[in-house]
Amino acid sequence: MDAPGGVVRRLERREWTRQLRGAVYRGDGAAVVELLRAESAPLPLWQLIGDGVAIALAQQAPGAAQLAADCAAALRERDWIGDDELADQLDGLAGTGPVPLLRPLAVDLEQLSAILEGDPLTTGGALDLHTGEVWPRSAVEYA
Repeated sequence: MDAPGGVVRRLERREWTRQLRGAVYRGDGAAVVELLRAESAPLPLWQLIGDGVAIALAQQAPGAAQLAADCAAALRERDWIGDDELADQLDGLAGTGPVPLLRPLAVDLEQLSAILEGDPLTTGGALDLHTGEVWPRSAVEYA
């Protein structure tokens, strides 16, 4: 059973996460830096933190460059899907690496959701990274 201090710490972390999400949503780079400096061991929300640090770098917020290096290292160590791309983006924005040639891609989110979360026997497929077209598993297997 959790000690009372553990419950309070969970609530504090929940509030910290809420504030971080709000700062990223608002595009408030200074608030992102302040929140990350205040938390000695931030939650492993590296994609959210990376998005916030990218905003802080774009706004040239003081301290953002060091946070970008720390976040990029954590992303590369974790090595989940998309982590290397975000780490490369942070390096490029911080001026410590080449700027990746990432571009927005329009995708039908309803179709994407269907192949990711549908019936386990029929889910899966592919996403064309050039056109944004979603290919269901049956079309990929047929081809």
